[in-house]
Amino acid sequence: MEEESEINLESYIPDRLCGIEIGDVLTFRPLLEIHRDNKSRLIALSWNTQMDELYGKEIVINDSIMLNIDRKIPCICQMDGWSISLSMLEFKDKKEEQKEKKETMADDKINFSIVRDIDKKIIDEMISKVDYKRLKKLMLIGSDGNASDEQTHSFLQEWAHAKYDFYLLLGRNLLIETDMEAEMSRDEMRNLVEEKLFKKFPHHYAILSRFDMIEFIENKITRGNIELSTYCGDMYKLNKKLSKFISEYCQDKDLNDSLANVLGNRKIISKVAISIDPYDYMTMSLNNHRWSSCQKIGEGEWATAPLSLMIDSTTMIGFKYSGEDVKYKYHNYEFMGNSKTWRECVYYDRDTSSVIFSRQYPDEINSVSELLRKMIEDIVSEYLGVKNIWKIKHNKSEEFYEEGSQLLYHDVAQGAGTNCLIVNKECSDKPHFVVGKDYNCLSCGKHVDSSGQYFLCYDCSDEEYDDEEDDEEEDE
Repeated sequence: MEEESEINLESYIPDRLCGIEIGDVLTFRPLLEIHRDNKSRLIALSWNTQMDELYGKEIVINDSIMLNIDRKIPCICQMDGWSISLSMLEFKDKKEEQKEKKETMADDKINFSIVRDIDKKIIDEMISKVDYKRLKKLMLIGSDGNASDEQTHSFLQEWAHAKYDFYLLLGRNLLIETDMEAEMSRDEMRNLVEEKLFKKFPHHYAILSRFDMIEFIENKITRGNIELSTYCGDMYKLNKKLSKFISEYCQDKDLNDSLANVLGNRKIISKVAISIDPYDYMTMSLNNHRWSSCQKIGEGEWATAPLSLMIDSTTMIGFKYSGEDVKYKYHNYEFMGNSKTWRECVYYDRDTSSVIFSRQYPDEINSVSELLRKMIEDIVSEYLGVKNIWKIKHNKSEEFYEEGSQLLYHDVAQGAGTNCLIVNKECSDKPHFVVGKDYNCLSCGKHVDSSGQYFLCYDCSDEEYDDEEDDEEEDE
């Protein structure tokens, strides 16, 4: 507090409140401005997302408040249990003048912001749609059993306020999706090949297993194999149909029939979705298709990431799945949910409605990413009533990207994989994306300042990790 007072001492009364006196009516500044200044540590006493409910309320300057101002006390008054500072406020009349000015300029400049005033009833509506029991299990997994009901409810509140504008954008839904006929992913094909070919024809496994799943998907020899090229002669050639090579090499009619069945089912109907459901953040790298990333809850090197992305005001999750829920048993917890065959993080700048589509996992599937991009372009254009015309830039997002937390791996900032930025052609403002948000340790309550295996600080996570290692040694 002393440090904040020293920093703001010379500019204790902001320029916008110059000449403040008893009887003046103040109101809270736009939430977007407050959140921006709070991130830059320009809000004395700081601002909590739960304080967003104060927006629209008024404060009349009386003798007591004026005395605090004269004494340059950071807290000029209390409202609904929160400490209020001048850095949070502006003149009510000035706010109305700005609103009138904005309305008169509306014809000159298109407003691409999706930021809206918070309605508590809609916040409650959002929370009511979340599968709380399932989320609690995932929070327990992510925190190594430390998540309490109080903490889970608190994070749900923070999530709802952070994703509020996205909820409205998605038509007051946690998730929207569309059907897509597409070729199987590598993992989907592997499941089919193992079931229909490896297990059924174990005597051909040695040759079948030499081919990558992409070669089965494309029915083409594309990767090249030195041994096969050396010993099979003209029978084995790049770009030759895989089915033809296997037929000539194995000379097994039953195998040919089974392979034809596999190749005939390469295209399947899947769902492509965009989501703000807490479940989809928690399972962004958890699935039943045998792929994962360093941000897998309870195990990954950056397992702190899902919760950080769940409570920021920028990230949505795009993914592809079968359309059906599956059963999980993970870290001794059982739950039902979708299993993602493909996923990418979607970063949305709420001021300009510009969007970054981040790295794709586990593979790049352009047809899926293009469909997801078109879904968002259509949604945004309809929601804002603007033309559906967009500029697309590939791998040029770094200059607009800010790391909001060190609890996740920033693919865009690190240049990992590929990314895509879209900006509406009629938007002249520069986009800005702040990705990730810090939180406190679910065990001791201290600030989590480094990545790790759980939603815990280094000390708590390290202690639990050592215990787990000892248990594993005893089991062996």
